[in-house]
Amino acid sequence: MRTCIPFIAGLTFLIMGARQGRADPISSVGPFTGTYTESWEEFNNYNQGPFYLSNPTTIMGGEASIADAHMIVYDPNAASFGLGTSGSAQVSDGKQGMLLYESLTLLGNGTATITFTNPVSEFGAYWAESTGGVLSDPNTVSLSFFDVFNNLIGTESFQYSHKGTSDGGLDWHGWSSTTPIGSLSYTGDFVATDGLQANPVVPEPASVTLASLGTFLVGATVWRRRNQNAKGQIQRTLNVDVIEPSPRTLTAAGPHTGRER
Repeated sequence: MRTCIPFIAGLTFLIMGARQGRADPISSVGPFTGTYTESWEEFNNYNQGPFYLSNPTTIMGGEASIADAHMIVYDPNAASFGLGTSGSAQVSDGKQGMLLYESLTLLGNGTATITFTNPVSEFGAYWAESTGGVLSDPNTVSLSFFDVFNNLIGTESFQYSHKGTSDGGLDWHGWSSTTPIGSLSYTGDFVATDGLQANPVVPEPASVTLASLGTFLVGATVWRRRNQNAKGQIQRTLNVDVIEPSPRTLTAAGPHTGRER
């Protein structure tokens, strides 16, 4: 048992190191429907109150939480929010979206952190951001991705502007990571988001094989110890040696008696 554990642990770290050593762990992906989703429909908009969401707020059916002190839920028809030259913020589905309502004296500059209950391999959402005036047009949203130990996996960014149409439409941006994502943060000026999607990590064949091997080795060791303990107990009780039949004496008809005719 003592020799099995270091062996299994060593293989585990080799596999994890190979995964994390790959170049460009973060890559862009197109729209997808995730196992975990959030559309903000179950929350009150800022006119219904309370004005801000709780910090943090549980989302995606309990599979994640989002943290920021100034998160509001908007409704284009009942509790709208203007994005400057890009128009009034819209939604990607349903009636509501969520926006980081930071002070204009800070030029927006809001940062929200999403932490997953279990690591995910893909994340995406529909996004918009305030533009024009004292803000850039187009404007930039920056993201940082972290593993389950809070180590930085990589950073991404994208630009937003709907100045040409002023329709406040949300644009899709999504990412896939070869290193499991434990959390992510995004920063921008009055960033609006809706239709969040995420997919949990699917174990690679090597990881599944390693887990199966570990279970087999541990089980075999426990069985061997129990078998040895049982034989020892018989020896102590009867004060005799337990003699196991030699495999050579076994046949399909049973053990030989030693008397051959």
